[in-house]
Amino acid sequence: MLYKLSFTRTADGLLRVSASVGRASEHVIAIYQSDLAFLHLLKHAGLTQEVIDKLERAVEIGFGPARTPACCEEVELDDDQLSFLRLAVARTLSPTIDV
Repeated sequence: MLYKLSFTRTADGLLRVSASVGRASEHVIAIYQSDLAFLHLLKHAGLTQEVIDKLERAVEIGFGPARTPACCEEVELDDDQLSFLRLAVARTLSPTIDV
């Protein structure tokens, strides 16, 4: 399924990733304690290198001022990849992720 991912920073500087489908769809937000946690998950989620590169660039843009969104990257994700990226349910991820 085609998901639109957007990347922002919380007031604390944490990476917030939002995933949505379509224009009026509900979306899921995950907050990562570390950019590296999300980037690590990307490399192990079974995505193509082209998709990984595109998402890494979007995360880098997110290093700008807080609340400045890097929006939006559309990527094809299956249910397993969405779960692996911790975007199947909203929650805050700790810096120690067992993968």
